[in-house]
Amino acid sequence: MGSVEYYRKKSKQRYLDKPFWFTIRDAKKRAKKFNIDFNLTEEYVENIYPKDGKCPALGIKLKKLDGSNAPSLDRIVPELGYIKGNVQWVSKIANQIMSNATPDQVIQVGEYFKSIINTVTKEDVISKLSKEQRDKISVIYGEAYWSHVITPHTIYNPDGEWRIDVCNLDAKSKKILKDDKIERVDLLEDGTERRRFLDNKQDERGDFIKIKIGAKNRDGSLNNIYVEDCNSNPFHGKYIGNGSKVEVAYYPVSYNLPKWGARGVIPYLVGVKVIDLIEYGVDNEEKI
Repeated sequence: MGSVEYYRKKSKQRYLDKPFWFTIRDAKKRAKKFNIDFNLTEEYVENIYPKDGKCPALGIKLKKLDGSNAPSLDRIVPELGYIKGNVQWVSKIANQIMSNATPDQVIQVGEYFKSIINTVTKEDVISKLSKEQRDKISVIYGEAYWSHVITPHTIYNPDGEWRIDVCNLDAKSKKILKDDKIERVDLLEDGTERRRFLDNKQDERGDFIKIKIGAKNRDGSLNNIYVEDCNSNPFHGKYIGNGSKVEVAYYPVSYNLPKWGARGVIPYLVGVKVIDLIEYGVDNEEKI
């Protein structure tokens, strides 16, 4: 194991062992940096942690060291500082949203985007595809993992991506993917080719495939996908948790990147139908 990876794991474990101590340490540093008051204790921040393990603002499960879902100590009135009665635990994403807007602005933006999501139908999405793309649409069935189909995933792409891992694929779905010639081919340094069809990390996902598409078109306009419930009505207001049963529509696209020694056929996401929902953030709560 390399030294960088070793120390990264050690640092992560130290935080997991003493999360509230590290919270106090970091808050004290920020208070000093911004010259604001501080009187918090480790015991205090532990006692105010949500008993149900959820972000009170968004209702999502708080998970340690998990990016947007990680717990974050928020100052209710920023200029008052890190003092008792003026801090609360929320998710990192909720903290980021509130730090860049007023409460009224957050509500206004939320209502706007909710209205957009509610009006996007399967027919709307498919009608904007070319005839060639429409003719190539296939549908597979599996379990959803790490889905970002309600809000885009933006960690690797600032413009966002709609993405979903379709897991525990059955024989019928695998055949559909095979018939569409879905495959990634990489040219290795020794001149041989590595061909990959499905992924399997030897975990609960079984054989799976990642299906995604950019959330924006080249002209900057929104590239919508559809999300519908089991009755083919627009799906909104909830997040799709791992293990949910879904039907996923895609169309195959060929690519060839000689500079990178990569070619193949990948699936572009068109839409998702939620057959059996496991709502994200409801069960299996994890406390810090």
